[in-house]
Amino acid sequence: MKASIKQHWGWVFVFYLIFSSVHADADWQIVQQFDWKDDYRDVLFLDSQRGWVIGSQGTIAYTEDGGEHWYAQKSSVRTALNQIAARGGRAWIVGDEGTILYSSDQQNWTLQRSGLKSNLLGIYFLDHQQGWIVGENGRILHTTTHGNVWKPLISGVETNLRSVYFLDSAQGWIVGDQGRILQTRDGGKTWEERTLPHIIDEFHTVIFTASATVANPGAVHGWILGRGGSILHTSDGGDTWMEQVSESNESFLDADFVDENHGWLVGYAPGFENFPESSAVSRTRNGGRLWFPQVIDSTAWLYGVDFVNAQEGWAVGDAGMIFHTRDGGRNWKKQASGDTLRGICFVDAHLGWLAGSSGLILRTTDSGETWSPQETYTLDDLQDIYFINETQGWAVGEHGTIIQTTDGINWVPQASGTRATLRRVFFLDERRGYAVSDAGQILMTSDGGSTWRIRTAAGGVLALHDVHFANPKIGCAVGEAGLIVRTHDGGTTWWISQTESTETLNGIHFIDENTIFAVGDRGVLLRSKDAGETWTVQRTGTSQNLRAVVFTDTENGWILGEQGDILHTTDSGSTWSVEEVTSPNTLLDIGIAGDSIWVIGAWGTMIRR
Repeated sequence: MKASIKQHWGWVFVFYLIFSSVHADADWQIVQQFDWKDDYRDVLFLDSQRGWVIGSQGTIAYTEDGGEHWYAQKSSVRTALNQIAARGGRAWIVGDEGTILYSSDQQNWTLQRSGLKSNLLGIYFLDHQQGWIVGENGRILHTTTHGNVWKPLISGVETNLRSVYFLDSAQGWIVGDQGRILQTRDGGKTWEERTLPHIIDEFHTVIFTASATVANPGAVHGWILGRGGSILHTSDGGDTWMEQVSESNESFLDADFVDENHGWLVGYAPGFENFPESSAVSRTRNGGRLWFPQVIDSTAWLYGVDFVNAQEGWAVGDAGMIFHTRDGGRNWKKQASGDTLRGICFVDAHLGWLAGSSGLILRTTDSGETWSPQETYTLDDLQDIYFINETQGWAVGEHGTIIQTTDGINWVPQASGTRATLRRVFFLDERRGYAVSDAGQILMTSDGGSTWRIRTAAGGVLALHDVHFANPKIGCAVGEAGLIVRTHDGGTTWWISQTESTETLNGIHFIDENTIFAVGDRGVLLRSKDAGETWTVQRTGTSQNLRAVVFTDTENGWILGEQGDILHTTDSGSTWSVEEVTSPNTLLDIGIAGDSIWVIGAWGTMIRR
């Protein structure tokens, strides 16, 4: 079981240069990525802000802001993770193939030895030392050393056991397939079967309320639930169990109670005729005497539910579904399990920022080992972020959003004068900066963003996607339909450059005041040697959309393909090699952090070389 009463504690002429199609060996490390196809199996919140969801492909996602943003935590496994528990600042996860994961700091996870290869399905910790695990083929494990050593217990059955709950160190219950109910009065040394003969369905959860203690034996309420709408209730600590009516044929896979009266069940409703399967949620306010269905607009099976109080809770299920309610389940809002990261900027090898969905900004001070969210006071999607030093930075995004920090931590809004989406931002120094928009606008400031002036390119018809300057006078911006505009007077006037390409251009970079590279859709790579007056086309060997181009110096450069082709040059762009990165998610931006190269993208993807 898990939180609340269960266990409480988130980038003119055509001249072809030589292109190397050799796929170079490169040590690209996936720091984090979410796969929306992952099925979430359980959810646990320590309080209204901090919580986890776990999934079928070894996914662990963590939030520090109530699920507004989720961040991947490294599990080091790809097996399904089935249930999570926490006590005393420590946390444990069990999964398939005997997997047990342990965290002492709520961030880092290590494997514990189970001694089993069978799937582990349920876990419960009475305190930070003593816990039990159940799994397939009647397996039971017990620890008194917070998992340093797990010892097997004999269940006496060979059916799959799915859930375990202990009231104290002696009294416990386990439920599983074929209607199995096991009870122990000696900490699990021996088990008594309490199976109800007429129930043969799978039982998925056993849970007791917060008042369930041996000190109060007259009010020890508990529930067992499973497939086919099975709900059993006890009011005497499990000595007797009575069936409750759910008024449905829904199959229940998890439950949570915040007290003896208020509880929720989640699972799925089977389809019939022309109606598909759907998510199922039911709520009681009177201890289960009456259960009322609640509506979640989803066809996903829901495997986990967790409430931190009578109003706020979460439910998770298939295909990366996370739902959140603030009104006891009357309304459920879908939460994204992995924010899209669109902008990256490092000022040195250690200090950097990321920007993305719903106003997200993350900061690292340890080369990306850990990332901390910053308050931005906006829910608009941020598209880019740029810092000129360790304290002064800007981020831009939807609806003309510009926010600025002067200490690297606190952000304040600036008035942009436009409602168009701002795609990129670039600053020459603490006063002079530029941004470009989907409306073909070029925004300029000479006072650090206190005021912005707007110019338009190509009549403002075509969107602009990137802007870069070689020095205070010479700069270029690129955008739709092969548009390139350039300035030689700091942005007062802009001219259109003619090229042989009509593909959308997404990125541009100067390596000196004359040499420029621009990249775009369908593998387009353009090069200019005369500050943008004329352009040549280079072969890239890829048909992927190229999202961004950066150089660490005049010789070494990188180009990002959104499906994982990363081009690398060590000779100022004369030749390029391909380094492949495997990711199911779209890659959107690339950045430099000392000797490291970072790539970010959709669903919280972070990749480092």
